[in-house]
Amino acid sequence: MKQWKYLANVVPNSQIPNIGEDLRLVCAISNKYLKPLCSSNETDELLGCKLLYLSKQNNYLMERVKHQELDKQQKLKWEPIDASDNSVVDFPKLDEEDLRNITLGVYQLKLAKSYNKEHQNENGQYDILINKQDSNLLMAKIQSRHVTRKNYKLWIEYDECTVKGWFCQCKSGTRVVGTCAHIAATIWYLGFARYHNLKFDSHYDWSVHLKRCITNRTMFG
Repeated sequence: MKQWKYLANVVPNSQIPNIGEDLRLVCAISNKYLKPLCSSNETDELLGCKLLYLSKQNNYLMERVKHQELDKQQKLKWEPIDASDNSVVDFPKLDEEDLRNITLGVYQLKLAKSYNKEHQNENGQYDILINKQDSNLLMAKIQSRHVTRKNYKLWIEYDECTVKGWFCQCKSGTRVVGTCAHIAATIWYLGFARYHNLKFDSHYDWSVHLKRCITNRTMFG
């Protein structure tokens, strides 16, 4: 839009009531006479069809969790896992394309990596609690990024080849068009990171600079 001089400059206050109509006219002219900003290909069309199909589907795993009251079981054995843990040996090994097919984009994957970094423990291991309820259903509990005291339970159904379904108790955890950050982080870690022995960058220790300043001040007065 900035290629139009009218929209490239600050619009006078007197034109504010008309800016909406002017913008629609400019967009109509651009769509009619200018080249498309990008051209669609077969991959984009297939992705669009997939998004439309998924948008009309229900989260069957959420219905299963509520019907079987899997979220109300109190006596569950939680086990911490890290990169060397073999608690979930049957979880499918995924590549980056598989992950993108699940998250439907790269944004969730980037968020998953940073999310995993935040869940390192003091030893640099991935700090997450799991509970295997049956052979193809994984239940995990992961801390909220925004509220320290808030934990979310999530369920992931899978087989030996792929992830079949997911449900999380967070606000966006029922979505089937892509996944929430908690689901994406768990799948990325269990299906990709630990198989590639990826190391998470530890949180930087800024105290080293403070100690250096104190040492220099002591030495040089």
